[in-house]
Amino acid sequence: MTRATLALAGALVASAIAAGVLLFYVISLSPEVGCDDATTGGPAVADEPAGAPAGRIIFFSDRDDPVPEGEWGFGAGEAYVANADGSGLTRPGIPALAFGAWSPDGRHIAFLKNSDIYVANADGSGETNVTNGVGLGEMRGWSPDAKRIAFHSGRPGPSGVYVIDIYVVNADATGLVNLTSFTDAEGDPEGANGPPFISASTFLSWSPDGTRIAFIGFRDGTSDIYVAGADGSGVTKLTMSPASTGIDWFALSPDGSRLLFSAHPISDDFKAETFVINSDGSGLTRIAERGYVDWSPDSSRIVFSPETGQVDEAEIFVMDADGSNRARLAYGRSPAWSPDGKRIAFHCPRDGNVGIYITNVDGSNVTGVTPDQYDDQFSDWSPDGNYIAVDSYRDGSDNREVYIVAADGSGRTNVSNHPASDWGPQFAPGR
Repeated sequence: MTRATLALAGALVASAIAAGVLLFYVISLSPEVGCDDATTGGPAVADEPAGAPAGRIIFFSDRDDPVPEGEWGFGAGEAYVANADGSGLTRPGIPALAFGAWSPDGRHIAFLKNSDIYVANADGSGETNVTNGVGLGEMRGWSPDAKRIAFHSGRPGPSGVYVIDIYVVNADATGLVNLTSFTDAEGDPEGANGPPFISASTFLSWSPDGTRIAFIGFRDGTSDIYVAGADGSGVTKLTMSPASTGIDWFALSPDGSRLLFSAHPISDDFKAETFVINSDGSGLTRIAERGYVDWSPDSSRIVFSPETGQVDEAEIFVMDADGSNRARLAYGRSPAWSPDGKRIAFHCPRDGNVGIYITNVDGSNVTGVTPDQYDDQFSDWSPDGNYIAVDSYRDGSDNREVYIVAADGSGRTNVSNHPASDWGPQFAPGR
């Protein structure tokens, strides 16, 4: 990536953010899907089982950490693992807030314990401390082959600047590598932007081949996206943000060819805009305003939901990977691609509650998978795309339950089935 490419990237970001550029799109005239367009599903779902989904799920529950009497809400909670049909419930002994992630092969879980990262079998057996006192570790992602873990760890430097570095370690606790090796001299010693520090932030992503890691780094009052070799071979700045610019998040495309990211002036994060850039730093393009964005599984399209203060007026759009051919798909929010990229699940808020709907990417075959009156929250697609995991109030007014729901709306199964609150189900990958 040349200096000229970086300069061009910086100029484009600067002009788009500082000037508040408005881009106009040609909106297709395809049907606009709404909550009332559902053809199947709804209340009938509550009376039919969801079949026998394969694989396992993890979810979180207050059942062994209850909310104090007279109070409302969730306790700290613990993680529980079960088969996706609700059988075989196990308690790995992991606090909900300590859970990191399933391994990509669905065989192990990573979690935080006593400021170290551990790896264990899904039932909690076979614990291994993989960081062994490197510092306050925080899990940031498994490698695609499930053999390594990336995490970040912080320490105070000699001059008082707090330094956060990114490390990679093998899942068997060998081969620890510091990828960034930041020094406090690179930070913000005057503390003009809050506590002085140089940071590799919480957003981190492995390349599909496992050779590189992209992350957000904060230096001298400005954040940028960097790429580091997973073997510690060096750090390259991908973007050149203007001074006092913040990057909120980024998302690497599944094929590793592009990144989506959101950038804003640090003085006003409500002016954030969404960009796409090639993974070599070229081709920076402003594609949308501030909002929720996600890649299709084949990296060819993007689903986008603009942020709005009026929940009932939220909209969902799809567009090509370069931001072209933007088309309104539905009225709703929180869209999520199915694993095969042919359908999108989304929340449709109505009358103060939320129902979950699924539509084909062209807006056809809209299915009301859950009724609106139970405030259901979508959590995850099953790896085969036949089911979704949700949590809901449908079996009681005071506690949430975890359900596996058939994606065609034909049935649902309560897999938590407990008077305590249960929430946040995630399918194990690859099963």
